[in-house]
Amino acid sequence: MPARSSAPNIVFVHVDQMRHDAVSALGNRHVSTPNIDRLVADGTSFLRSYSANPVCCPARASWYTGRASSEHGVIQNQRPLLESVPDLGQWMTARGYACFYTGKWHIPNRRVDQSFTLLPGGSGHGERGDSGVASVAAGFLHNYDRRKPFFLNVGFLNPHDCCFLTFAPQNPSIKFGLCGLLRDELPPAPGSFNTETGAASREGGKWDTEKVRLYNYYYYRMVEMVDAEVGRVYDALRGSRHAENTLFVFTSDHGEMGGHHNLFKKSQFYDAALRVPLVCVFGGRAAAGRRDGEHLVSGLDIPATILDYAGLEPMPQMTVARSLRPLLEAKPAKWRDYVVAESNSAGGPHRAVCMKDFKAILNRHGSASLYSVKDDPLEMRDLARDPKYAEPLGRARAFHNEYVDRIVLHPRLRSFGKV
Repeated sequence: MPARSSAPNIVFVHVDQMRHDAVSALGNRHVSTPNIDRLVADGTSFLRSYSANPVCCPARASWYTGRASSEHGVIQNQRPLLESVPDLGQWMTARGYACFYTGKWHIPNRRVDQSFTLLPGGSGHGERGDSGVASVAAGFLHNYDRRKPFFLNVGFLNPHDCCFLTFAPQNPSIKFGLCGLLRDELPPAPGSFNTETGAASREGGKWDTEKVRLYNYYYYRMVEMVDAEVGRVYDALRGSRHAENTLFVFTSDHGEMGGHHNLFKKSQFYDAALRVPLVCVFGGRAAAGRRDGEHLVSGLDIPATILDYAGLEPMPQMTVARSLRPLLEAKPAKWRDYVVAESNSAGGPHRAVCMKDFKAILNRHGSASLYSVKDDPLEMRDLARDPKYAEPLGRARAFHNEYVDRIVLHPRLRSFGKV
């Protein structure tokens, strides 16, 4: 079904490596995000939003295909996307949308300019390139006047620049000499950080409590940098002729460990890396100021939501993804009891089964970890071997096996089946 000229426009804004709790409106007093806070006030925030895979390329491939890593093939960075799997740009262009892209893409084996009209903007550092991406997106929103509805994608890089700080113990050019001057402003080390053992980055170097605190200080400043650019895009939309007929979606590909469990960066199933912000704004149609902490949602649901609002049929074999539209419009909906995330990092494959009350981490050899969502938010106590928790662990395995029955595995990919 082709899109009608009256179909809504879509603006999809995504950032890189932003943790779910790095938003001041959601209670973080160590960061100031006035622009993302406006999105929270104007739209619906999903507080149980999980990355489909907490690594850049796999998560992004899932955004644009509506399928899991073990289906589309991008199980790690630089692993190629299955050529036969369509992406949102291709799908929506063929059905009457004008599709545009600026900023970070990062999906291997799929050139962005073969799926979208490519706009300029972006670089390998958010501090250097994100302002240009915002300028391009704002200019587009002020000037687009064609009859076709548009799908504008805006890919910011920050707070991903925090990755470069992990080189700091061996690179004196990083401003770690400021540590003493900033001591009163530094956020505390995460509650799961072991101050006795410290942490070691994969690039080398020992991280004590003071350095972890400074790392997170800089991380929050990078969040604030990208918050300003998100605000420029949102302001441009609100001041344009498209304001009343545009769905605005904001999220991140994955989070940042930031010393949680003495780890940095991504690829983990701990909430610091796996949970991400997700806010949808659609004035007059989606509920404003609503914070949904009940429904479990996945990065896979973003393309399903976009296609639903666009009035277009789902892409092939989107068997797990669900449109968030009924949740955004506060309509009755029977929702899922779990979300599955995948990862092939750190000796994978692994899968996380996120339920309302527990999170289980499973691998193909049958071993598992289990954490209580309510009683252990720092995920410090593994309950998998405690007989008292056999029921939630068994429930997680059953949900996982149901998931295996629903997905369509990549034809040349080795993964794991039921457990």
